[in-house]
Amino acid sequence: MLAELTIRDYVLVRELHLELASGMTAMTGETGAGKSLLVGALKLLLGDRANPTTVRVGARSAYIEACFRFASSNVPSSLAELILADGAPEPNEETAAELIVAREVFAAGGSRAWIQGRRAPVARLREVVTALMDLHGQHAHQSLLRVENHRDLVDAVGGLERARAAVAAAHHEALTATRAVDARREELQALAERRDLYEFQAAELRSANLEAGEEEELERTALRLSHAEAVAGAALLGTQLLTDGEPAASDLLARARAEIEKARRYAPGLMEADEFLAQAQSAIDEACRALVPFAEPGDDPARLEEIQNRLALLAELKRKYRVDHAGLIALQEKVTTALRTLEDAGGEISVLEQQATAALGALSAAAAELTRRRRKVAARLAAAVQEELAHLGMEGARFEIAIEPREPSAGLPAGPDGADRVEFRVAPNVGERAGPLAKVGSGGELSRLMLAIKSLIAEADPVPLLVFDEIDSGVGGRSALKVADRLAALARSHQVLVVTHLASIAAAANQQLQVAKKIENGRTVTHVVPVAADERVREIARMLAGDGTTDSALEHARDLLRSAATRGARQ
Repeated sequence: MLAELTIRDYVLVRELHLELASGMTAMTGETGAGKSLLVGALKLLLGDRANPTTVRVGARSAYIEACFRFASSNVPSSLAELILADGAPEPNEETAAELIVAREVFAAGGSRAWIQGRRAPVARLREVVTALMDLHGQHAHQSLLRVENHRDLVDAVGGLERARAAVAAAHHEALTATRAVDARREELQALAERRDLYEFQAAELRSANLEAGEEEELERTALRLSHAEAVAGAALLGTQLLTDGEPAASDLLARARAEIEKARRYAPGLMEADEFLAQAQSAIDEACRALVPFAEPGDDPARLEEIQNRLALLAELKRKYRVDHAGLIALQEKVTTALRTLEDAGGEISVLEQQATAALGALSAAAAELTRRRRKVAARLAAAVQEELAHLGMEGARFEIAIEPREPSAGLPAGPDGADRVEFRVAPNVGERAGPLAKVGSGGELSRLMLAIKSLIAEADPVPLLVFDEIDSGVGGRSALKVADRLAALARSHQVLVVTHLASIAAAANQQLQVAKKIENGRTVTHVVPVAADERVREIARMLAGDGTTDSALEHARDLLRSAATRGARQ
């Protein structure tokens, strides 16, 4: 609810601080007293264009600040996200959520906005305050005038959340399935455009008989074959020095071991040296066995040429495809897979298309069911609103809720919220054609229309503060009482602020604020003060008879207040 409103240096207001009550608050006062100034100040918080002429003469700027306060249990989730996103402490069982917004208009031109004490763009201020307040009487700030909200309200009134969720889920599945078909078709088209290239590459690489690690092995073999004579000479010399030469290393080791064997009887510690010599002898034998294959002539020009030709082929392929040997193998796998994919494309696309067709059918069915239920809810709601309008003094008005097919989006038969465009339409007078709400003639007619709709969708309407201006235009007698009762009933689920000239409406309020002009120090100043008890009786009497001092007017005012309280108790 709007708990506090502060206005400084705005038109005729010098400084004003109001503490507003929950339920219904009526602002009353003589014509020209300045009731519209308060509505104008609220409109600035709703993002209206700043006009420097609204700054009080002599002041640097005008300042409007509103403090919205909510019990933790009464903060709608969407509203809580807005509040918390701008820095408010999260409410709990002991504290309320509080949001402070402000707008300053400069006499020199321009304005600034604040949310939770921090500078914010006016667009952000408008977004936040629009979620908190609906102002009825002018066309600029009413959520019901925005066609995009009508579908949501019908769904909320009809309890169609589950049906709408089913459509949203079906839409997600259909969108995913159709995108999968389109994406795969694009991929396959790209592959098909390169089919000839892939087929050539696959044939060329396949004929090369590529093997992992082959290149390294060929290079090692080529190196050995190209130096076969030197390798054989080294191996032969090594064998001679170890076993065949005069003297050979193996013979010298044998003589050393024989001499040590003789001396071991005198020095047993020589056993360790003998063991090392035995190990050396074994190592020489192993080395000789390893050298034998290399000591044989290994010159094979034909084999070397074959290897060199193979390496040249691999080098040419690597240069051509700009990859290494491993890259050639990876490329061969890639083009082979691509060609295999193209061979299987028909079956794959067929499966994806079947899945998409099934998903689209499920979406169409879910959307059709939602449309059917919406039409039933819309018919009931339209009839109820029209009946309500008759009670509010608009007997000749006709209200309709049009449900029409919406243009398909993304090639799907319905969007995540269905296949319908929903619009509230009204013909205020007999014989007129029903048209958009925004084209309703007078502010009073529009306010009563909004009151009728709001009264019927109160539980589904998330906006907590409703401001009605000019709602009593052209209303009197029993119709005025009906308007008062509807406002009072609406105030059970919303905070209602109404600017009125009618005593019957003011008497139904929980709180009454009197707006008056005074001359102070030679300047006109607008004041707003709460009135209660005898002061409220006198204000109601003034509204009834233009005179709040006669006994008959005062008694009539008391009767009206008692009657309003009795009617409220019965509702």
